[in-house]
Amino acid sequence: MIKSCISSSARIGGWFFLCLSIISACIAAWFWMDRASRQTEWTKAPAIVTAVKKSADVYYAYFTFTTADGKEMTTRSQIGSNPPSYAVGDKEEVIYPAGDPGEAVENVFIAHYIIPLALTAETVFMGLFGLILLCVSWNRKS
Repeated sequence: MIKSCISSSARIGGWFFLCLSIISACIAAWFWMDRASRQTEWTKAPAIVTAVKKSADVYYAYFTFTTADGKEMTTRSQIGSNPPSYAVGDKEEVIYPAGDPGEAVENVFIAHYIIPLALTAETVFMGLFGLILLCVSWNRKS
């Protein structure tokens, strides 16, 4: 009886985690495609770090750039660090959707890909965990 309950629970848990990993994989795929489209469709502009400000023990860089239509804009880095990773005067590249420079982000790997990388890792771990649970339930069943 107990062996049957453990086997049944492991099987349910295995399928649950496999389903979650499939959902996570779909979300990760959407993020990967979105980030790839940013690189091809968004406007690139050279920027200069004009300020580095501390917020809750983390330093954020502020980038100033000129849009394609000549308007000067400033945007804050999405990634903070301690110690600061930028110094005033550093040159960087920002990207922004055409017609919406207020959405500008620095064009660095970590700023674009941390979320899809985390979701991909989550997908792999949940999928493996689900498979392990299913293997355990099948081994106990036989």
